[in-house]
Amino acid sequence: MLRSISDAVILQVHLLEHYQDSIDSLEDELFELKKLRSTPAEIFKFRKNLLKMKKVQMRAVFVLEEFNKSESKLIGDDDEQVEHLIAELGVSARSTTSLLERLDTRFNYHSTIKNDSMNNNLYVLSLLSGIFLPLNLIVGFFGMNTNGMFLSNNQKGTLVVVNILLALFILLVIGLPTLHFLDKKILSRLFGSSGLYSKLSKKLESTSEDFNIFKS
Repeated sequence: MLRSISDAVILQVHLLEHYQDSIDSLEDELFELKKLRSTPAEIFKFRKNLLKMKKVQMRAVFVLEEFNKSESKLIGDDDEQVEHLIAELGVSARSTTSLLERLDTRFNYHSTIKNDSMNNNLYVLSLLSGIFLPLNLIVGFFGMNTNGMFLSNNQKGTLVVVNILLALFILLVIGLPTLHFLDKKILSRLFGSSGLYSKLSKKLESTSEDFNIFKS
């Protein structure tokens, strides 16, 4: 019986080594941003199998400990072998727990990558919306079939509208960062004690965060 248990312990040690190599490979692919779509499925598959192994290991340790206590006379000289098997199973159980923790960490890392990618996509969509929404409003306004429209008799009306849009774009892309820089480096030193300046500075900071210009 002890020989069969010993063979089973050796088998599960080799199985743990296989899972460790597989998790190492999964980590390399994750850090290289490869196979991101299939990563969660692989992680849950590994977790499922490792959790089953851990249950078997803990159960085997409990059974061997109880057997060693109750059948100490029957075991005789094999007592040291039983204790060795219990120690081996305990080490394997701790290794299994460590692999499970690594899988949890990698899953959290994968979730962070996906969330960052989604946030970047939403940011790009927000910028595009901010650019094209005014254009849609202008097109809708000037497309109305009414008399006396603004700039309708101006031969350079299109150029005026384009200049207005460029000015707004430059204000958002260059003006706010420049104003933010001046606020941090110069204005805060000159007017930092002013209550009015503090309110304006907080308003500028809030606007900058809304446009996500200064966030890394």
